[in-house]
Formats: sequence, structure tokens, C-alpha cells
Amino acid sequence: MVALCPIINAAHYVVQVLAQWSVQPFFVELLEACNEMQAKEKLRRQAAKHVNDTVDPEEALFLAASETPSDDSFPLPEYSTLQESVFEESAQLLEKLYTDTVLAIVDELVLDFKAKSKAYRREKWFCMPALNEREDAGLTPTAFPMLSRLRSNLQHLQEALAVPLFNSLWQEAARGLSLFLYEELILENFFSEGGALQLSFDMNRNLFSLFSTYTQKPENHFKEVKEACILLTMPHPVAWILQETLRAARQTDVVTGGTALEEQGVSFLTPSQAMHVLSKRNDLVHT
Repeated sequence: MVALCPIINAAHYVVQVLAQWSVQPFFVELLEACNEMQAKEKLRRQAAKHVNDTVDPEEALFLAASETPSDDSFPLPEYSTLQESVFEESAQLLEKLYTDTVLAIVDELVLDFKAKSKAYRREKWFCMPALNEREDAGLTPTAFPMLSRLRSNLQHLQEALAVPLFNSLWQEAARGLSLFLYEELILENFFSEGGALQLSFDMNRNLFSLFSTYTQKPENHFKEVKEACILLTMPHPVAWILQETLRAARQTDVVTGGTALEEQGVSFLTPSQAMHVLSKRNDLVHT
């Protein structure tokens, strides 16, 4: 992952320099001249097409034969829109290069996290004892490898990447990790009260805190996981009432379901997604 960083840093730097150059008077005047030439060329081609459409075939052949060799030997490109910068095409190619590469690094980062999380996802969440029946909460041992590797990867990438590129990377990584944990951990398991509290502790106190260096509210970048933990850990009476409200709203008024969720601090998950998460609670499985 880190080996690609110098390349995308260079591409990003060149794009920034080209953006600065593009507003300098010389290049602005050059752009105006280029756009004027493009507009004239477009009008010339339209006029030529109109002539070819109106004259008879024999005359069209005569006109085509009488054109200068340069018209055929050096065909100009089609111009659909005027450029906004003389460096526009080059800048777009370089921007695509570093954007695609950052996304590829994010994919590799998430895949590595997935591989390290297998044991954690297979924990017996459905039968973990409640916190008051055991010692104070601590990080689930099987979570250490995935979180340790993630922290190390992020630190190395932060040191190797330009600040704007790393900011884009960690935000994309957070979204990818949140969706993965939501789909492959939360929706694939059932949770006792203790299991739900342990998951919430691992996420809120450990995973989210890894990103606190980059943002004051890292939980806002893990919306699926954050709100699923709210639904899994709310008191049973509140969860039961919410489930019944969502069930009734599904048959009558979806807006009511959304309002009920917002009152509990859940605004990202849809009512149907919230119902799915609530069904993963042991105390609501058969209700």
C-alpha cells in the first residue's frame, strides 16, 4: 500500500500546480484563444456539413476533391464543449489516477481488516454474560489483531500520503469498515444483553477511537455500526415498544416509524433496517 504513495502524491501535487497556473493571465489568454479556435472550427464543420447535405452528389465529390490536403491529412478532433483550463485534460487524467489509486488502497485496507476479523465475527455473541455478572468491560481478545493491524496501516499511510489524500482515504475506509461490520457481523449474529454491550464497547471505545486523531466525531463516519449498537443496547421495554411501533408503521405510515427512530437517536438506518437489527436481540427474537 505504502509503495504507491509517492506516485499518487506526485500526481496530486502536479494537479494542484496546474490549477494554480490555469488562473495566471498568460494561460487565461491562451485558454480564450484556444476556445475561440475551437468555436470557429465547430462552426466551420457545421457549415461544411450543411453544404454537403444540400448540394447534389456530383458537386459534393468535386468540392471534396478541391479541398487542401491539410484538411484530410491532419483531421482536427471533435469539440463538444469549451475547456475551462488549458490543462483540463491532463489534470483530469492525473486526478483520476490518484483517486482510483486511493480507492484501491482503501479496498486493500478493508480486505486486510476482513481477514483479521474472522475470529472476532465468530464470537458467541448470543450467550455472552451481562456485564454485571463478570469483570469490568475490556476489549474482546479476538478484536486485537484486526484493530492493531488497522492502526498500524493507518499510521503508515498517514506518514506517506499528502494530507488531502489521506483525509479522503480514512473517510472512505471508515465507510467501508462500517458497512462490512454491519452486514457481516451484526446482521449475521444474535446478541444477548452482554454480547450487545460488549460489541458496543469494542466499537465505541476502541474502533471509533482509532479515528479520533483525524476527526472529533469519528462515530459519525460509522453510521451503520453506531446506530445498530444503539438499537442492540437500548433497554428491553424501549426496544419492544420501538419494534411494535415500527411493525405497525410498516402497515400504515412509514413516517411514524422514521420519527420513532429519530427519537432514539437513529436517523441513518431505515425502519426496515432497524427492524432487522432489533430482530437480532435475543430478548426480541420471538416477539
